[in-house]
Amino acid sequence: MALAVALGIGVALGRRFGPWPLRWLCVAYIEFFRGTPLLVQGLARWWLARSPIERAGAATSSHGGLPAAVGLAGLRCQARAAVD
Repeated sequence: MALAVALGIGVALGRRFGPWPLRWLCVAYIEFFRGTPLLVQGLARWWLARSPIERAGAATSSHGGLPAAVGLAGLRCQARAAVD
């Protein structure tokens, strides 16, 4: 929580008082996160954290990565993307 408050204050000050490149980056950051629903942001973070675990599980399979990836991903097309 403290990190989020510090980041918010830093971005707000950068947007208000920073040089124009910093202001532009702060505005882009703010508008990106304001434009996406909280549920989408949470799902994106969950998916990004889960992907390395799936790839590691597929890589350690003794019979090849595809059966393990199918077990983790559920669909063969998703499994191929995780293994390749």
